[in-house]
Amino acid sequence: MVVASQTCRKWHLLCEDSILWREKCYQDNITEEDVKVLRKTFKRNVSESENPWKHLFLTKRRVEYNWRHSDLKPAKILRGHDEHVVTCLQFHGNKIVSGSDDSTLKVWHASSGQCLQTLVGHTGGVWCSEFDGEVVVSGSTDRTLRVWDASLGRCVHVLQGHTSTVRCMAMHGKTVVSGSRDANLRIWDLNSGTCSGVLSGHVAAVRCVQFDGRKVVSGAYDYLVKVWDPDTFACLYTLQGHTNRVYSLQFDGKFIVSGSLDTYIRVWNAESGECVHTLAG
Repeated sequence: MVVASQTCRKWHLLCEDSILWREKCYQDNITEEDVKVLRKTFKRNVSESENPWKHLFLTKRRVEYNWRHSDLKPAKILRGHDEHVVTCLQFHGNKIVSGSDDSTLKVWHASSGQCLQTLVGHTGGVWCSEFDGEVVVSGSTDRTLRVWDASLGRCVHVLQGHTSTVRCMAMHGKTVVSGSRDANLRIWDLNSGTCSGVLSGHVAAVRCVQFDGRKVVSGAYDYLVKVWDPDTFACLYTLQGHTNRVYSLQFDGKFIVSGSLDTYIRVWNAESGECVHTLAG
């Protein structure tokens, strides 16, 4: 179609038809939702005059071709934390944020491998982080969270309240939820740097947390998964079934998936709290 469009003006107009490209996209299982993902991933706004279906179809084809036929570039090694353990990684656009038990975080340029910023301020190892492209939030064994301007490398807020290591966090918009070895979760407003609420109910360290803006889901060493209302701070459900520490969570707004040291993965209905599947093997 691209070649045919170069034949003459009439053929060019026919080959630029949005409905035609939309059908080509549907045949390749490309939907309207993919346009949003493409814009978000590449931070590129398709102009009104451009055919978005054509752009999406050709972009997908180019990506597939590059994966299958382009030469592999040598891997870049990002050196900066010396011999210390890299405890957490975040990736957004063309930037990578690494956290380490050397008490620092580093912002890297993914293409060049250059270290753009070193974030210094924590007095203990960094164990978790979140990054939205502009703001970095980090949690540490020093019991604090820090909010950083990723471009300037400047600490904007120091969030204090936890009484033990900040072990996990989840960010949605300008709100972050942190989980700690003190068995509590805290909800923070990143604009003001204040704690808007405490979620208490676990009786052991909180190891993982998910937050979609409407519900908070936490997993802990007390073998439990809990679902919380971030507005009222109430525990909506306690999901019991695991027989060992809960180490990992995923949450898509409808289902919760939890992984545990008991070697099982459990799938839960987030609305009813019912365990719908237990995955073993």
